[in-house]
Amino acid sequence: MNIIAEELKKRLSVFDIIAKEDTQDELREITQELILLGLSKAGIFNKASFHGGTALRLLYKTKRYSEDLDFVLDETDQSFTWKPYLDKVIEFVNEYGCKFEMSDKSKAENTVKKAFIKDSSIEQMMNFSWSIKGGTPEKVNIKLEIDSNPPLYSESEIKKYNFPCEYEIKIHKLSSLFAGKCHALLCREYNKGRDWFDFKWYVENRVEPNYKYLKAMLEQQGQYKNGLIEVNKIWLCDKLKERIENIEKNDLEEINKDIKMFTKNNPDSILSKQIMLNLVSNI
Repeated sequence: MNIIAEELKKRLSVFDIIAKEDTQDELREITQELILLGLSKAGIFNKASFHGGTALRLLYKTKRYSEDLDFVLDETDQSFTWKPYLDKVIEFVNEYGCKFEMSDKSKAENTVKKAFIKDSSIEQMMNFSWSIKGGTPEKVNIKLEIDSNPPLYSESEIKKYNFPCEYEIKIHKLSSLFAGKCHALLCREYNKGRDWFDFKWYVENRVEPNYKYLKAMLEQQGQYKNGLIEVNKIWLCDKLKERIENIEKNDLEEINKDIKMFTKNNPDSILSKQIMLNLVSNI
């Protein structure tokens, strides 16, 4: 059994996972980690930083699973394409017996460059009971996005990661990660439960958002684009409270449904409008 299979067995044993549907989050996370290491070996962190919900999950061990891998370039480069990096990832994971499928969707006219990686080889190498009985391995799908026109004033740092070996990841500092989450809460066209779950984590861990970076993001994308706004704690709290007050009952149900899906139905993760308002007051 290779190192990936050994590590996966170890993780799954902690949760006493025996059913196929219970493994997908763990399989996805290990796939994410392999992609990250492959990207690191390909040199992605020489010109970009890791950010977003998966960055928070992996580097700060938040209690909710995540799906996509999000990055932002250090400097504007509209010509960026994923393919040379993904070629290196595929070459790297082949050494571990993994057979990833990749699809580079980078387009010159798009600011956010996208790519997709699919894999079922990790599940196949595990010989799970449902696989032995003839079950079809389900493909893990990972979307990669990178912002090729980064807003100003973000701050990054180098952090160590240790699966499947120790290496370094350049990641936005917590204040910039929080600013990115605030931008999503203010500008996303719908309320996403995972955004509010992460928001709760930032507030409870007393992280202060990078307001200069948040202002730059707001002026670049969303309903505040090109507007003259003064972004500070008072402004942010007012806008977040306004957003919360406009959440309808069915929207709140969808928010909690989304949270439950990625926290294994953790009852402590359920949010109400009052809880959300209290969190805003504690920024």
